[in-house]
Amino acid sequence: MPGPRANMKLPIRIILSLVIVIAGLIAVLIAFVYLWPLQTKSLQTPNPQKLSYPQSIGLAQALRTQDIREGVKPGCLTTLYTHGYKSAQSVVMFHGVGSCPHQMEGLAQYFYARGYNVLVVRLPDHGLPNNKLHGKATAQQYIALTNEAVNIAGGLGRETGAIGLSGGGVLTTWAAEYRPDTIRRILVLSPFYAPSTIQAPIWQRRVLNVVYGYGLLPDQFSASGLSYHALGQFGRIVANLTSRPTNPNLISVASVVAPGDTAIDHGLGESIPKQLAATNHAIFHFYSPPASWNLGHDIVTAGYNPDLNGHANDVYPIYLKLYEGQSP
Repeated sequence: MPGPRANMKLPIRIILSLVIVIAGLIAVLIAFVYLWPLQTKSLQTPNPQKLSYPQSIGLAQALRTQDIREGVKPGCLTTLYTHGYKSAQSVVMFHGVGSCPHQMEGLAQYFYARGYNVLVVRLPDHGLPNNKLHGKATAQQYIALTNEAVNIAGGLGRETGAIGLSGGGVLTTWAAEYRPDTIRRILVLSPFYAPSTIQAPIWQRRVLNVVYGYGLLPDQFSASGLSYHALGQFGRIVANLTSRPTNPNLISVASVVAPGDTAIDHGLGESIPKQLAATNHAIFHFYSPPASWNLGHDIVTAGYNPDLNGHANDVYPIYLKLYEGQSP
């Protein structure tokens, strides 16, 4: 007579049915992720405004005042470096994901000392005492801020460009593609067009952009404290860059990726800016710092920063040359 345990065994047909159901659910989830449309009209819409120098000053001050109202840390406020008049050259700088304008301070001062009017904007929900809140901002908010920052910078100089680090490099690229009315030059530093395969296999990129980019799952954070929601927003913006971007006014495009940067896809860090330059017959330079410098992802922040490894005085002059279309 069979014992109680024998009666608990599931018939093979039930086990197979469960396997089929589970496999079907997995297939549906995969299809859901890969068929979800990432193209969004709101992420492809420029908002150009022609501003005078006084208007630009007023709007830059308004951004800083709003930062203060939101409780942004003092070193993270939107910052304007101006010579008191509309200069020949102006540039807007975008910091990286999870950071704040302080990251660009050294480079901004370097450009300012050489005659540029410089605007360093704070990305939405960044620079707050609770840094985890940087995951709240949406791709649409980043694009709105980019449009506003480009408008302001356009009133600060007769020729305007953009510089961005990491996620800020994505916004800089977007500005070059969608704001041909203003942007003439760009420099992208460690551009986060996609994570490296060390950080995430290629198949996971789509998951990041859809599942976290649209907030379908609660936010999570990387070991370095970066919000998956935030990273997904930049993935959505990248998905809305064009394959043949048109900016007939573009003069120069440059990209810098350090050999020791394990955060980003190095190939895309070169190919996307290169395509932008080639389509518009602009000067293009790709620069890789010497491996012996041991630079990482944040190749901008001066002071104590292991990623820059004490090489601010080496790279800043190179960045200026690249931005101005010269060979380093």
